Amino acid sequence: MKLKKPSFYAILAITLVLGAVMPVPGVYIKEHGWIITALIMAMYFGIGVNMDISRVIAGAAKWREMLFAQFFLFIVSPLAASILYAVFLPYSSKEAMIGLMFVSSLATPISSGIMLTESKHGNSVLSMYNVVLSQFLGIFVTPFILSVFLKTQFEMAVSFSSIVAELALKMLLPFAIGQLCFRFREKIKRPAKACTDYSIFVILYSYVSFAVAEGYMAKLVSSLMLPGAALIIFLFLVLALGIFSTGLLGFAREDRISLLFTCTQKTIGMGIPLAVLFFPDNEEVALNTTLLIIVYYVLSMIFSIFSVDLLFKADRRVRV
Repeated sequence: MKLKKPSFYAILAITLVLGAVMPVPGVYIKEHGWIITALIMAMYFGIGVNMDISRVIAGAAKWREMLFAQFFLFIVSPLAASILYAVFLPYSSKEAMIGLMFVSSLATPISSGIMLTESKHGNSVLSMYNVVLSQFLGIFVTPFILSVFLKTQFEMAVSFSSIVAELALKMLLPFAIGQLCFRFREKIKRPAKACTDYSIFVILYSYVSFAVAEGYMAKLVSSLMLPGAALIIFLFLVLALGIFSTGLLGFAREDRISLLFTCTQKTIGMGIPLAVLFFPDNEEVALNTTLLIIVYYVLSMIFSIFSVDLLFKADRRVRV
């Protein structure tokens, strides 16, 4: 009998519980940086093996919708977040609020955008094109956006040249090797996908374990109250902007459903390794950012589904 693959939420819950009740192995992983490096490299190797760049070329006929999605993900979202960052900063701290900027600059997730689009009868092919393109662009664009922002706002961040070097070694190189191995993907796609799917949870486990062992988990949770409020406002703002702008541009109903899912969701697979790279010597900020990324990922799935149901059920009633 074939075992059913556990859901994202089940693995996330297990990871958090293990970090709280059995932190010692996680602390060991955290204190041996080469293990974290190996996990990040394995994850991006898996992404490279399983990412078919030719799909972007195949999607050229939908260039308007694809251009809109990437502009929304990497321009509109960071701009909206930077406004909220400025509004909330006087009442919080840069260490707490920086997670908002990390969330806003990320690409769309690989699986959930396509899955949700299919479940709501949207254009899943367009979602696939946008996911592949945003994941590819995100490797370059997201670190650039964050580096520019952190250079002006955050003294604790490492230098841009250091980030470029780390990015090239830990993300771009294994991604390129994975792309070179793409022709052999049928033989290695399962272990490569396992690296992509599960490495991120081991990294998360190590940081949660470290926070529990050091005794500042309660401090982290309390410091996330205002950034969490800003994150929820950000989610509602990008959902409203997505609904309004896709309607204004006259996109087809199926394309609008696809764009609402892909433009408003953000990947944890890229976000958590970037937090580790940007703040290698400040576990508190890295974990703070990681928790906000996870919270946004879960909430964006819930509220994007609700928005699509509300919008297009009303649309069907009007047409009838």
